[in-house]
Amino acid sequence: MMLRTPISRTLTRTGTLLSKPQASMLLQRPTRQFSLQPPLHYEGVNKDLRSMKHQKPWLQALRERDEALAAATAASTSIAPAQTPGGPAVVEIKPKRMKESYFEIILPLSKDEWLVDTYVNASGQLRMGTLFQDLDALAGVISYKHTGPGPTVVTAAVDRISIISPLSHFCDLRLSGFVSYVGKSSMEVSIEVRKMGELRQREKPLLLTCAFTMVALDPVSKKATPISPLIVEIEEEKRIFARGEAYKKTKATLASTALTKSTPNDAESDLIHSLWLRNTLYNPHTNPPP
Repeated sequence: MMLRTPISRTLTRTGTLLSKPQASMLLQRPTRQFSLQPPLHYEGVNKDLRSMKHQKPWLQALRERDEALAAATAASTSIAPAQTPGGPAVVEIKPKRMKESYFEIILPLSKDEWLVDTYVNASGQLRMGTLFQDLDALAGVISYKHTGPGPTVVTAAVDRISIISPLSHFCDLRLSGFVSYVGKSSMEVSIEVRKMGELRQREKPLLLTCAFTMVALDPVSKKATPISPLIVEIEEEKRIFARGEAYKKTKATLASTALTKSTPNDAESDLIHSLWLRNTLYNPHTNPPP
C-alpha cells in the first residue's frame, strides 16, 4: 500500500519543512529529464552523413514504388527497370575510377564541446562504437557515389581494423575513403581517420584504417546486382586493387574451410587432442585411466 505524504509536511533535501504554498509551487514546477547516454542513431551520428545517405524518407520511397508497380499492373505492361521509382533493377554499367568515389568529412571535435559529448565515453576517451557508426554511414555515401542511386547498398562486413595511433586528446578528425576494389556485385571501401591540427610529441597523424565490404542489391528482387567495374591506371591503383582482390580470395578460402562446412584436418585434430590432454592434467574428472 502506498502512503501519501501530506503536502504541508513536505521536506527539502536539507530536512527543512516546507509550507503548503511552497510545496505546491515545488510540485507544479516543470521537471526536466536527464540521461547519461547520448541520443541513439543507427546510420551514423553525424548529421551531414545522415542527410547525404538518403534523398527521401524510406516510407515515401516505398509508397512511390508501390504506386508505380500498381499502375504498371493495371496497364498490363511491364515497367522498364530504369523507370521504377526507388531504384532501377538494372544499373548502367559504366567503368569508374577510384577517385570518382572519394569523399571526406571533417569532425570539428576541437571546436564543438557539445559534439564531443556524442563521441566521448564515461572515462573521457573516444567512443569507438560511435565513430564506427559514422564510418559505416561514410562507406554508404562512398558506395552510392560509385553505383549511383539505383541499387540498394548494404554493409556485408567490416574488417582489417588497424588502430595506428590512439587518440590522446580530442582534436578535429578527417574521415575519408574511396572504393578500392570491385567484384561483380560487391565492393571494398577503404577508409582512414586522420587527426588534424597540432599534434603532441611523437604522435602520428593517422588514427586508424579499416575496410568495409558493401554489396549492391536489386531493390525489387532483393538479389545481388552487377555494379560498375573500376578503371585501374597508375601503379598505386593497381597495388590497391590487387590487395583488395587478395583479401577477397583469402576470405573465400577461410569461409570454405570453416568448421561449419568441413571437418578438422589432421593438424587441427592433433591440436585439439593435445589441448584435451593438457586439460586432463588439471581436471581429475576427465583424467584418463592408466
